[in-house]
Amino acid sequence: MSLVSCHNQSNCEIRPSSAEENVNDYIFDDGHKYDGWGFYRNGNFIPHGCGKAKYPEYYAYGNFKDGTLNGPAIISYDHYMYTMYFKNDRGNGWGLHINDGHLVEFGYYKD
Repeated sequence: MSLVSCHNQSNCEIRPSSAEENVNDYIFDDGHKYDGWGFYRNGNFIPHGCGKAKYPEYYAYGNFKDGTLNGPAIISYDHYMYTMYFKNDRGNGWGLHINDGHLVEFGYYKD
């Protein structure tokens, strides 16, 4: 899940990497949208902080660090969702899977 490319130059004002901004419906080159905190680096918006990335089939809501999910997050599809701790966009540790009202607890760890 790459979150660092710009949709067009109007979205890509050059700012110092420390400038933080809260955006709504920011559109990336691959078409997904992002709502939440981030900053600009080399003219590209980078999600950083609490936010929601919206993809065609699901959304991810959680804490982003330099464009990747890091920390507790929810991945939600139409009829099911996962909630777990993420490290560099990968689920780590214990989590929950909710599918049509059924709750399953699971353990998942990846270095």
